[in-house]
Amino acid sequence: LGLSAPLSTPHSSAPLPPRLPTPTPPSPFQAVQSTQRSNLAPLDVLLPEGDQVLLQVALKAADLGHSSMPLPIHQRWLSLLEEEMFRQGDLEKEKGMPLSLFADREKDGLSKSQAGFFRNVVRPLVQSLVAVLPGVTPMLEMLDDNLAHWVKAEAKVETEKNR
Repeated sequence: LGLSAPLSTPHSSAPLPPRLPTPTPPSPFQAVQSTQRSNLAPLDVLLPEGDQVLLQVALKAADLGHSSMPLPIHQRWLSLLEEEMFRQGDLEKEKGMPLSLFADREKDGLSKSQAGFFRNVVRPLVQSLVAVLPGVTPMLEMLDDNLAHWVKAEAKVETEKNR
């Protein structure tokens, strides 16, 4: 500021220390760059903790989003995922490695475990998202329709096994 004499307040005769320049807050780009150098996740700097968790849940729900699509689309995605897992298993078998879960073509694939996966993983995740973001309720409703399909398919398999 270029003041030569120390500042004082009207209530006190003690001089105040000279003012330091106010630092300019970093831009989001600078914040991301600094976190990359310090090995911190950018979310730790840019978002409060609760928002980070919400974003992580939303991203995971998006990753599982095919579960909330109309049944034919969901089934197509599932068949593609299942084939990807089987190809991985083929490579693992070729290299003499132990096979990953659901990667063995000789055993049940992903489609045989959907009811449990929906009940224990996908539905609770989407329910927690709906609790915070009620606008995603249609996602939960479609998921429940698909869950009903998988429960019915599972029951049919059980009935056929017991014959």
